[in-house]
Amino acid sequence: MLEHIAGRIRREREDLAARIALSLAEQIPTFMDIYRASRSSRQELERDLCELIEMIAGFLERGGGDSEEAHAYARKVSRARFLKNMPFGDIIKAYYIGEEVVWGEVVRGVAEGGYSLEDWTHLIGIKGRLEFDLISGICLSYMAEEDSKIKRHMQELEAMIEVGRTIAATIQLDQVLRQILEVSSALMQVHMGGVFLLDEASAELRLEASLGLSRPWVRGMTMRLEESLLQEAFSSRRPESAVDDRLERLRLPVLPGGRKPRSVLSCPIIRGDSRIGGIELYDVNPRIYQPMDLTLLDTFASQAAVAIQNARLFEQERRRREQALIAKEMAEDVARSVNYYQALGIIVHNLTSIAGVDRCVIYSFNRESGQLEFLRGFGLKAAERGRLSGLKVGLADLDAETRRAVETGEIAEVYGADSCALAGSREEGGLALRSRLAAPLIYRDQVIGLVLLDHVRRAHRFDRNEIEMISAAVSQAATALEQLKLRESVHQKERDLQEARLLEMQFKERERSEAIINASPYAIILIDRERRIVTFNPAAEELMGWKAAEVLGRCCCEVLYGREPQPGGCPVEGCPLARSLRGDTGPLKEMELVRRDGSRTLIGGSFALLRNPKRRIENVVAIFRDITEQKRLEEMRVMEKELEIARNIQTAQLPGDRLEHPRVKIRCRQEQARQVGGDWYDFWLRGERLSLVIGDAAGSGMPAALMATMAMSAIRTEARRSRDLLEIIQRVNEAILPNQAEDNFLTVFYGEIDLRTLKMSYINAGHYDPLLIRRGRGGQFLPSRHRLILGAFELPDLGLEEVELSRGDRIILFTDGLVECRNSARVPFGLNRLVRFVNAREGVPRERLIQELFRRVREFSGRPLDDDATIMVCDLT
Repeated sequence: MLEHIAGRIRREREDLAARIALSLAEQIPTFMDIYRASRSSRQELERDLCELIEMIAGFLERGGGDSEEAHAYARKVSRARFLKNMPFGDIIKAYYIGEEVVWGEVVRGVAEGGYSLEDWTHLIGIKGRLEFDLISGICLSYMAEEDSKIKRHMQELEAMIEVGRTIAATIQLDQVLRQILEVSSALMQVHMGGVFLLDEASAELRLEASLGLSRPWVRGMTMRLEESLLQEAFSSRRPESAVDDRLERLRLPVLPGGRKPRSVLSCPIIRGDSRIGGIELYDVNPRIYQPMDLTLLDTFASQAAVAIQNARLFEQERRRREQALIAKEMAEDVARSVNYYQALGIIVHNLTSIAGVDRCVIYSFNRESGQLEFLRGFGLKAAERGRLSGLKVGLADLDAETRRAVETGEIAEVYGADSCALAGSREEGGLALRSRLAAPLIYRDQVIGLVLLDHVRRAHRFDRNEIEMISAAVSQAATALEQLKLRESVHQKERDLQEARLLEMQFKERERSEAIINASPYAIILIDRERRIVTFNPAAEELMGWKAAEVLGRCCCEVLYGREPQPGGCPVEGCPLARSLRGDTGPLKEMELVRRDGSRTLIGGSFALLRNPKRRIENVVAIFRDITEQKRLEEMRVMEKELEIARNIQTAQLPGDRLEHPRVKIRCRQEQARQVGGDWYDFWLRGERLSLVIGDAAGSGMPAALMATMAMSAIRTEARRSRDLLEIIQRVNEAILPNQAEDNFLTVFYGEIDLRTLKMSYINAGHYDPLLIRRGRGGQFLPSRHRLILGAFELPDLGLEEVELSRGDRIILFTDGLVECRNSARVPFGLNRLVRFVNAREGVPRERLIQELFRRVREFSGRPLDDDATIMVCDLT
């Protein structure tokens, strides 16, 4: 009998599961959410119900069953993803609804088969045992799950309170938002989400922090409030969740792998009546969140609101101080400007920074004509500037808000305008904007101009503090412009007076010229058309070794070259003075001067022509200077340039400063004491084996750089030929030994990690031991029993070492310049400080750890590093 009944319900199990799912949806609201969420959710529920029916059929076939089997099924039900957040009463009620459908089918089968009373009794006994085992199993499993949840909630609550205090004390808004997202995602056990801030003026949500979202979607992402589930959350003032079909109208992110979220949880961030923004968490599976979790998230959102407002207040205060400083600097720069146009440029540039806008345009206002005329703008494109140039607009052509600003002298706000008459007509392509502040320029209670401050990319509602600061800056700008006009008027009068005195000054200047020539540190010679010297100042006497009385009337060839003059031209081809007499007055870059005593020196010079009223050349003024020292400096600059090229070549051989791999992450940094140095590092991946190399050539500068480059190339070459680390290093030593200078040697650490087994083999040739940081256990140095330097001996004593690594381990390789730098008391930084520093920053990201370490070393030494310093941080993930 029982086998027949079991076979019957097996055949009908899919239909029975569908009937049970429909009954659950009709009688229990929480199951209605699952049933209506999506087809996949409904199918998942029906598959679990089919498993229950199959278990009942098995009990019937065996005439009973093992209680452990029923308990295992009960535990599975309690841990089911879509049931574990349901109230216990709904789960028990769901069981009895399912039992009613299944056992109804069983009873019909028994009734149709005409079985005896003994069969009925046996069947009822099986049903009772199965019901007892399932209900007791569900109770025990649910109680265990509830105990675990309560403990977890208590831990989360304590952690949330502590984190909330930390966040509220943070003053950087971006850090606050990242911490809010990290805590929220951990609280709700999801791995993807974002924090949005609301712009009330435009009703737009802007993504300010994200976790696990695809980059193309994150970058600059904004959306309308009605496109987000946060609109419902703001209305209810509590977290709201939605799954599958309810998400169709929402704008959702693209998750890694191109997937779409199937579950969204939105929690509003509200402070009093102020809507600040919200937290959105995404899941690729449908989620029903437990009320306790939602309550914790809602509580945390209140703390987040306080933290965001605190950070914003700090940012506003910082911004206010910056604006005040900019306004002060603007007034000083305008006062120092050389003309009115330059002052306008200074004003529009600084007002853009003070107001935090995208564009600033300034106009003058003529009260007699009632017209505004464009003066200058900042943030304009070339075509826009061309349209505005020379533009004049009457008050009647302005919009109501802008016209009111000019007529009343009060600041006006404009929102949502497409263009403005002050930017040309709409047909001409007027300047588009999202929001605007029209601020009149007022001087002595009169409007003298207008400043337009525009937000182009997004609407922004200016608050009272911003308007007060902008008003003060604009008032300051108006005063500065009027004072500049007055100053230019005074300057013009001064110029007129200066011209009147010019003739009188010319006579005096002739006398001064002679004094200036005599006092000049440069050699000044004046020659006539016959190349005879007519002026020879004291500096020329000192440079050339002649006395002025000896050279006056002589030909310049005798003084410059020690050559006798020839009739008809200079005996020296290319003589610069001869060329100058022909009108070629280009600068003399270099020429050899023969002094009176026969010694030679290099000189450079410049020439000027003196012409008579008929524009004929009468004299040439030659100014010479000794350029021997200048040539030496130029040679030094050439040498520095060559060193810079050598440094670029050396840097180009390095493999880059990072490696990103699913199993290992590397970040490197090198700072050289000179243009080129002896430190180097290298890493490469071949299959599943990662090679790490760091080395240091003794000394610094070009010799050390050449030795380091030679060793780096040799290691790369030998590593391609052999997998034996000892053989590679021995061959490298043989390669560099013949080319090694006296007292020159290398230290090298060469390690290889098998990324499958996480076993590291390494050789240390006289280098500092790397630092191994194991999670939760601090740092330890990797020892080497044999560690002789390279380049000093034909057969260095080296040995191969091995160490077992683990996921989460961090290896730090470094050179001596990092730990041997000394402070003013000649105390080295040392290994102990390095270990303490690294241990105190366990878990800190690689790049930040390196930055903080170099900053700490520089602070310790108090001056630039004396030796090259290199560090490599390798994380096993």
